[in-house]
Amino acid sequence: MLRVRGVVLPEREERAFWIGGEVLREGAPPGGLAGRNAETVVDGGWLLPGPVDVHTRPGAIDTNEPFSEGLSREQLRAHRDAGVLAVRTPGTAARMPAWVDEDRSCPG
Repeated sequence: MLRVRGVVLPEREERAFWIGGEVLREGAPPGGLAGRNAETVVDGGWLLPGPVDVHTRPGAIDTNEPFSEGLSREQLRAHRDAGVLAVRTPGTAARMPAWVDEDRSCPG
């Protein structure tokens, strides 16, 4: 269990978050002792909301399809519009075109 505490934007309110496995919770520590024994990894500072899509392959609907630049831009912008701040693409680094890092309208 990990604990993150800081000022959340845009509300500018101090909050605590608890991370256990793949679950993020806000408020009081969950699980009794597990919450009390959590490792604090951030205590203070600014916390920015935004999910991270940790498994996506922009540019194709299916892994067997060829890469499509137009579809990639569409999917990356959809992630951005949903609030994603960063996109990780496991197993696709070789096919990601350079414009992905240069296009400010796409999450990086």
